[in-house]
Amino acid sequence: MSTAEARLRERERKKQLEEEEKAAAATLQREKEAAEKREREEKKKARDHERKREEEAAKAKAAEAAKAAEAAAAAAEEEKMEATSDVEENTGDHIDEMNQSGDPQRPTPPVGRGLFGDSDEDDDVNASKSPVKKKKRKEKKKKKKKEGQQPEVASVLKAGKYTTGAAAEQLKKETEAKERADKAREKAALKEKEEEERKKKRENYVHEFKRNVVECSFVCTQEEINLRYNELPSNIRLLLKNMQKVDKMVCMEPVVAGDAERIWEPTSVPYDHTDLGEYVVQGGGVKAFELKKPKKYGKKAEENAEDEDEELVLPEIYFTWSFSSDKDPLKIMDRVAGEWGKVGGRKLYVKKIQSFTTVSV
Repeated sequence: MSTAEARLRERERKKQLEEEEKAAAATLQREKEAAEKREREEKKKARDHERKREEEAAKAKAAEAAKAAEAAAAAAEEEKMEATSDVEENTGDHIDEMNQSGDPQRPTPPVGRGLFGDSDEDDDVNASKSPVKKKKRKEKKKKKKKEGQQPEVASVLKAGKYTTGAAAEQLKKETEAKERADKAREKAALKEKEEEERKKKRENYVHEFKRNVVECSFVCTQEEINLRYNELPSNIRLLLKNMQKVDKMVCMEPVVAGDAERIWEPTSVPYDHTDLGEYVVQGGGVKAFELKKPKKYGKKAEENAEDEDEELVLPEIYFTWSFSSDKDPLKIMDRVAGEWGKVGGRKLYVKKIQSFTTVSV
């Protein structure tokens, strides 16, 4: 077999592999979109369920509070009636004591007659109000009242909160759930307010160090070529996130000032390479993400120049972008260099000449 035929077959094989990779990448993208859609639907259902549960808990709490208020009003009415009854009994006791002590200021009724000249039946009525019978009647009334009430309700009305029984535990759980929901709403409202204030502050913010151009590179880690394309925006997101840990006011600047809005949130870095091109200048063109021959220098490079069977390696991607900050850019780069290396990062330095030209390998 001639060398030309071998090269032709190799090109055909590579073309077939590329088509298969594109088909696999398209399938993977569809599956990813479907998974994201399912996740969004599940999150929406969870939020609706949580909102419905909070509304039901609030209604139950209101009903329970109304019930407790009615029970408190009924108890107050009973106490008022009992107090009135005690006053009447004390008045009768006072009259009996006067009759028994022979008060000179009170006329003694004639024998066989009542206080007001009535029959002996009045004596029976007065006898029914004797201290012993009154005590028994009072104890009987208290016992009847106690049997007619639930212990946990009585405890609630007495202490002002649920302290015992199943009702107490239920109200405690509902109260805690309501407090947690209130705290969550307050936290969300505070976070939203802080976000609005941060946005207003960022609109016309002037940094101390403006448009610092950075030269970066990293070695791809994914075997699938479509996933290698996604590594660029993903690594930029991670880099921006770590830089904001050092300086909260770090933002990503567009290649041409004024052509696009500054990017403050790492999640706003676009995955679409067309949109990403407004902020990043990538070297290597359309073949930057393809497998490459390993780099060799000196005699080894000359000896293996014609070696076509040499194993290909994952590519190194070079790109340039700029950011603005309040802290020294060099110190920021030193702080994030370690995390950049974890994802395969190689180059990471601020260019002395602030231009967006980058190498292509």
